[in-house]
Amino acid sequence: MTGALWLLFVLSFCEGVWLLFILRTINPEIRLTIIKSLVFASAAAVAGLLMEYFEVPFHLLLSIIIMIVLVLALTRPAKQMIGHYIIDALLSIATMTVIQIAITLVAGVFELDILSSPFVVLCILVGLILVFAKLSSITRVCAFFDKYYLPNRSVVLFSIISTLLMIAVIVNLLYHHDELLDVTGRGQIYLVSIGYFVVCIFLTISLYRERKANQAKTALLKYSEDLQKAVDDYRMSVHDFKSHVQTIIYLNREKDGTPINKDLDAYVEEMIGKRNRASDKSIILDDALVSAMLHQKRDLAQESGIDFSVNHIGKLLAYRIPQIDLIEVLDNLIGNAFEAVAALEPDVRAVWLDFKEDGIEIRNPALFDDEGSGGGDVQRFSEKGYSTKGPGRGYGLSNVLDTAARHGIKVNSSFAGGMVVFKLEFPAEA
Repeated sequence: MTGALWLLFVLSFCEGVWLLFILRTINPEIRLTIIKSLVFASAAAVAGLLMEYFEVPFHLLLSIIIMIVLVLALTRPAKQMIGHYIIDALLSIATMTVIQIAITLVAGVFELDILSSPFVVLCILVGLILVFAKLSSITRVCAFFDKYYLPNRSVVLFSIISTLLMIAVIVNLLYHHDELLDVTGRGQIYLVSIGYFVVCIFLTISLYRERKANQAKTALLKYSEDLQKAVDDYRMSVHDFKSHVQTIIYLNREKDGTPINKDLDAYVEEMIGKRNRASDKSIILDDALVSAMLHQKRDLAQESGIDFSVNHIGKLLAYRIPQIDLIEVLDNLIGNAFEAVAALEPDVRAVWLDFKEDGIEIRNPALFDDEGSGGGDVQRFSEKGYSTKGPGRGYGLSNVLDTAARHGIKVNSSFAGGMVVFKLEFPAEA
């Protein structure tokens, strides 16, 4: 292999490593081992080298296909995730292409002949690898992509492809304008490109809004189904209870209706009283979706051996927050509390949810560590990305903080009386 081919292999190898770090930044779940990363970068470099050496047509398109195939082969995602991984790979390639175009344009504008030097290009690639390696390890960056990109992959991909097409047209005109069109023709092409870009912006916004609306509808449907299931289960248990009670009463009666066993009659009365008291504690709020979500959490608590208590007054107070956002906040905080008490002894696994006039409070017993503090630094719970479960976690609480901030809600965390307490303080009425 000649020196030029070796140099091309090294540069292509660095591009492959750079692409992997872009991919990891966009989707933190895609993490290859060092061996697999070396295999990916080497295979991509060899494939590019062979296509360049044999002058294979459609070089760029084939390179993109090869990279996507390598990503799928090395990550081996579940069937339902294959489409997502393909979009992630396409977006990573598009991001790399945009950065390369930007560097080329900057060098051209300032008339810098730096890209003709292989050493300078190698230094640039190594620098970009280090930048994206750092970005992929920053929790805040990962949380940003987790919240805004991952749920809207297709919308983002459409925007990127549209932008690349417009850039390709304009760049082609800039470099070959004398051979293609006169001044009038170029001006018309520029106007059409700008118009296309504006239309794409409005279409992207429309797609994003439609996606958010569909997500809200899906959430409503899901919690409505949970509520229906809870109501059906409740009605069935009431029906069964009444049937058993009627059978016991019938068997304990003489023909004239007097009880045969007074102790048994007293026991039935006590059982009826307990049933009525249990019914009084059912989670029935005037807000159907919140009630359904809490029923779902109560079922999960029973499966996990957690005593989940909800203190309310039957009517959900007029908290100043949209219904879907309130459900998201409560779902995350209750879920965190369940995870925290799961490590405790069975007899102390408990979570309390209190709806109060001045806000909502969630309490759970603390897991004491070796230094006597309650399961982590409570004062840092409000920091984005902080989690007692290790790095790369804490996105749920980050979403809670972002949602609360949008509506002027204060999220206070404290440790008192052996309890970790989260309290949502809502703004006063204007």
